[in-house]
Amino acid sequence: MSILIKNVLFNDKTIDIYIEGKEIKQIGAGLSFPADKILDGSRKAVIPGFVNAHTHAAMTLFRGFGDDMPLMPWLEQKIWPNEAKMTREDVYWGACLEMIKSGTTTFFDMYQRPRVTADVTEEMGLRGIIAGVCFDGFDKEEAEKCKRHNERLIQDVDNYSKR
Repeated sequence: MSILIKNVLFNDKTIDIYIEGKEIKQIGAGLSFPADKILDGSRKAVIPGFVNAHTHAAMTLFRGFGDDMPLMPWLEQKIWPNEAKMTREDVYWGACLEMIKSGTTTFFDMYQRPRVTADVTEEMGLRGIIAGVCFDGFDKEEAEKCKRHNERLIQDVDNYSKR
């Protein structure tokens, strides 16, 4: 799919942007390419993508859920019990849609089901730094289990692009 955005503001100049697939191919004034879609960028501006340096991405599904509560009761009574019920599909749909809508192109995530978040990040063309998490409750056996899980996640990096 190709897109030509005409007459968009960039650094105080009106330009055109030609995109093929997921790549910007050319930027300049008066571009003329046969594109699948031509968009009028008049009265719009091109800005860099946003970077979110601290996310629990799929938690967007819990927005407004007990948000008037103090932190610990909120976590213990609302969030943790419901996180325990989250499925792969929940994390898949909750992970990146809001970021795409808001213009976030890169994020650092530390949340449950990091492989799912990595899969959807790859599929959506975003850039993600995705970390495993560990809630060990200061239990040595649980800490070792978390450590082994996170070591396996590091080995999975080669299954994804450099994004």
